[in-house]
Amino acid sequence: MLKKIKVLLLLLILAATSVITGCLVSNPGPKFTNPEVPGQGKSVIYVYRQRGVMTADTLPGIKMNDVEIVDILPEISYFAVSVEPGRYTFGPKLFGIYKTKEAVIDARAGEVYFVRLKVQISYFEFEEMNKDEAMAYMATCYGIDPKYALDPRVMTGKNNSAGKNSKKAPKAAKVQEEESAAPPAPEAEQIVPESPDQEYTEVKNIKGQIYVDPDPANAKIRIMNISPVFKQGIALDAGSYDVDVSADGYLSYREWVELKPGEEKYIKVVLEPKFLEEAAPEEVTDEYSEPETVVSSTSDIEIPADLKSEEKRYAKMLKSGSLTDIRNAAKNIYYRYYDSKYLAKAAERALLENYQREASSIQVDAMAWLCKALGRTGDRQFAETLRTVAENAPHRKVRGYAQKSLDGL
Repeated sequence: MLKKIKVLLLLLILAATSVITGCLVSNPGPKFTNPEVPGQGKSVIYVYRQRGVMTADTLPGIKMNDVEIVDILPEISYFAVSVEPGRYTFGPKLFGIYKTKEAVIDARAGEVYFVRLKVQISYFEFEEMNKDEAMAYMATCYGIDPKYALDPRVMTGKNNSAGKNSKKAPKAAKVQEEESAAPPAPEAEQIVPESPDQEYTEVKNIKGQIYVDPDPANAKIRIMNISPVFKQGIALDAGSYDVDVSADGYLSYREWVELKPGEEKYIKVVLEPKFLEEAAPEEVTDEYSEPETVVSSTSDIEIPADLKSEEKRYAKMLKSGSLTDIRNAAKNIYYRYYDSKYLAKAAERALLENYQREASSIQVDAMAWLCKALGRTGDRQFAETLRTVAENAPHRKVRGYAQKSLDGL
């Protein structure tokens, strides 16, 4: 009998809460797209609420380590909280007749975590979720109204700032935030102009920060022209930095990054998987006569206005003179950019400039992939080049691939 009374009372509370608080969901924030990158030495924890069945729209409030940080979390809404590394327990602002399951996050610097709230009749469930599953659902969610935020660490999605109610945050939360806050960066010194026509001369003494988001996530990140080990949000003086990203089984990525005073530079790097190499060729034993010299011009290759950055990188690799770079670029052209006329011309030039070099395993492999890349274009303009290589290449494997590619045009 007592249990029935509790359930009936619960339904009445839910109904009343839906009516009373439904009007509060009036100013949702932006739809979720991508997670925030943690600040230096910080972690970011997302909390989102899954749509339920026969539950109130706006209840409940959310507590973190027993301190209420959000007044209301509506259905299909989310917020993020920026915290120092440590252990954080998430639970609801409890009602007497509710059972609850809390989620505990052991936050590490530079990491992003996701907590799902599932509201059922008489039961609140918080659960840590994996990134892919959480982001798939959060794509349907909106940031909470800033006025629901009670803690200055809460990011609502609107300029990543807490709401007006942040002044209501408990003293304990404020003290923790003040103690953990990093000291402000020094302001740049300025020479004040004597007249409005003079320009300010700024002393570039404010450090900037670099963040790198690699795919795969376990990739090794290095800044080659400095000695400190890279860490997310590394503080650096303004200048140029040689960023290298590498991982086993992937082609490495390297880029010079310009960092301005006080700038936070975010770099997304997607490494490309290496393709399986073909078996090493036999040693060079064929005798051959001196081949005809085919002159190749670089000035007649028109650069398209809409050329992708990857295409520019592969073209640069083809011109580098490194046989390893040439082979890797040729593979990517064969598999991914065989319809790029610009890269096809660049591959032709690389083939003509390098097919007569002293034959070695890497040289033969690179030239074979260049022949395959030209053959896959299906363009007869490369027929004469392939015929020349098929007749005059020092190694029979290269001659064979050139002839096979020529036959396929």
